[in-house]
Amino acid sequence: MSYTSPGTDNLPVNTQVVVLYDRKSGEIVHLHQALFFSAARSREAKETFLTDLVQKVAKEINPALDMQAYDVLHSPDFDLRQTEYRVDVGRKQLVEVAPL
Repeated sequence: MSYTSPGTDNLPVNTQVVVLYDRKSGEIVHLHQALFFSAARSREAKETFLTDLVQKVAKEINPALDMQAYDVLHSPDFDLRQTEYRVDVGRKQLVEVAPL
């Protein structure tokens, strides 16, 4: 898959993984990986945008989802691989469970 954007080198300046997860079990119910090609937005603006996006999409997929049972975790510059993940709720960290 290739990505292009206006600019001189077309490389992302920042990547971010954001997950919606069960705050008790750490089970991930929705995940987005975002590539930012411009540093124009502040870190806070990016996190607010991605939090809103992940919650909206998860709710559209499953309208019965009780959002009070879930939290959002941001992992900037996380190296997302083809594996299963969960959130370590004690450390508030995305962790690898097992290779797929």
